[in-house]
Amino acid sequence: MRPKDTGDPEMGGWRPLRPGEIPEPIRRPDYRTPDPFGYEDMGGTGAKGPAGARRRRDRAGNAEDERNDALTRRYRKLAKDNDWWSCRDIAHELLTKRLRSDERGEALYALGFAQEMLGNLVQAKQCYHDALRTSPDHAKALRRLGRIGTSKSRS
Repeated sequence: MRPKDTGDPEMGGWRPLRPGEIPEPIRRPDYRTPDPFGYEDMGGTGAKGPAGARRRRDRAGNAEDERNDALTRRYRKLAKDNDWWSCRDIAHELLTKRLRSDERGEALYALGFAQEMLGNLVQAKQCYHDALRTSPDHAKALRRLGRIGTSKSRS
């Protein structure tokens, strides 16, 4: 009886490991979705830095702002779980609240991002345009519009 030929490992075959040998980890791309409310990728100040802590202290007494912050935290948690239907509903709820123009732009961006993740590209595009109309220097909305445009032209 001939031993089974395992093939070349570089070509998809396998080989048994020697005792004590630890294989290299498999390198896979990172498919996690960036947080639409995060500022890490744009270099802005988020709630992590001293400016964010100061803002929280200044707004601590306002109950409506605390509810908006709670909705934002719920959005982040659901976005990590890829529950885009609930994210869309939370973004809609945020837009019914009284928000500053930069917060309204972020909420519109979050709604557009959720719509994009659900496959509703027309609604996502409209939300990104509204976010840019609300705060014209919203770079993330501009970048997502560019990505929708290029992905739509490729298909």
